[in-house]
Amino acid sequence: MTIPSFTGNIIPASNLSPFGLNYMGNFPLPNLPTSVACANWAQSLGSPDNWREDNVRGDWHITKTLSLMGRYTRDRWNQPFPSTLH
Repeated sequence: MTIPSFTGNIIPASNLSPFGLNYMGNFPLPNLPTSVACANWAQSLGSPDNWREDNVRGDWHITKTLSLMGRYTRDRWNQPFPSTLH
């Protein structure tokens, strides 16, 4: 497998996936300058930081040597204090 090379190391817009472009539109642009070839984004989050996660899973496959799976997860977390990660 060969890796294609592009003029100026810039991928032409015609080679970009419309789905990928739409997906990347969900993320903010980099806002930190760096001295190396990478771009970073940072922001201080406000308080409180309320977090919640719900998961559900099911499987059945009963017979052909039987199977059964079930799972339900609900997790919550509240961080009432300001972040110290600045």
